[in-house]
Amino acid sequence: MSKPTKRLNWMPGGTSPEVIEPTSGEQIAGYVPNQRPPAQIFNWILQNMSEWLAFIDELSIQREKTDIPTIIGGDKKRWLLEETPISDDAVHVKLDGVETWAWTRSGKEIDLDDDKPDGSDLHVSYSYGISVGNPIFEPVYHTVTVTDIANKYFVLPSTPGQPTKVIFDIPTGAPQTYGIDFVVIGDHLDWNGLGLEGQILDGMNVRAILTS
Repeated sequence: MSKPTKRLNWMPGGTSPEVIEPTSGEQIAGYVPNQRPPAQIFNWILQNMSEWLAFIDELSIQREKTDIPTIIGGDKKRWLLEETPISDDAVHVKLDGVETWAWTRSGKEIDLDDDKPDGSDLHVSYSYGISVGNPIFEPVYHTVTVTDIANKYFVLPSTPGQPTKVIFDIPTGAPQTYGIDFVVIGDHLDWNGLGLEGQILDGMNVRAILTS
């Protein structure tokens, strides 16, 4: 099911006398058959629903941002982000523009395996926010072989439930675009005749993120 294009927005900012909240007793007992609550009560019910729907919709938005993180306690391995990423799969850590996976995360903190070299640029891009109904992310790490290069594909450990939503990235660049740089056919991640052809090298560590 796709997200509706219209959202209930009943009397935003409306107050008494047009909007009247039912008494606590009415809210506990409810209304009986043939009882006809006044329009002001219905306005309150619909307004309250509108406000809650707006709140939930705001929570469900995932945002993207890139931070230049702040060092923690002078330790060149520990860096603080401005927001909390939704998952490690949504985090991309780059030193001088080259992605590295030599890190771990706890909340907003990124811990590098080694000290950040003096004079280098550290940037972290990530998704944050609370998502309602998120798909399940399954990261897959693979070391490219000579056979993979000859075949122009490698075999995933499982067939993705949503192949067009697979995210694929390599250490020397940003996440690639499905249908332009690569495709997924069954359990094969394939780049034959696509943008990644010639960029995948023997021994390269690549990452695919599958969604279900």
